[in-house]
Amino acid sequence: MIISGNMGPNAAKIFSPHGIEIATGATGPIGEAIAAFLHGEIKGRRPHGHHH
Repeated sequence: MIISGNMGPNAAKIFSPHGIEIATGATGPIGEAIAAFLHGEIKGRRPHGHHH
């Protein structure tokens, strides 16, 4: 899992073959970003572009 402020589609394609999910829209310190992700405030997407 990568939690990031933003990531373009070309960068995201690098992680797809490895099954790494991406969550974008994070801001602030990493602890706050992780908490926001765990509370569903930042949405992740599977490497093939499927949101969950």
